[in-house]
Amino acid sequence: MSYFIPRITAVGVNEISSRNKSFKIIPNPATDKASIVFDELIIPESATTISLLDISGRIVYQTKQNIKNNQFDLELHSLAQGTYCITIQTTNKVYSGRVVIIR
Repeated sequence: MSYFIPRITAVGVNEISSRNKSFKIIPNPATDKASIVFDELIIPESATTISLLDISGRIVYQTKQNIKNNQFDLELHSLAQGTYCITIQTTNKVYSGRVVIIR
């Protein structure tokens, strides 16, 4: 009796989120406004997509902006209290994190 054992080879995969978070959300928890401050230089001419997702995965806020001075201000007054996942997509990286809104 002979057995065939398949050979499995791994290939490279780009990370979906950055392991070393390169941004901060200030303040967090937030009430009506928060600022995203990047620790590394974001190319000002490149459009950056910022999305907030609720706990069910639904996109509740999304904007495409050119980041200036490595900072972006979020207006949170229209969102309910809770925890949200934030994803930030630049031309060459995707960051993820979490923001808490309290009232």
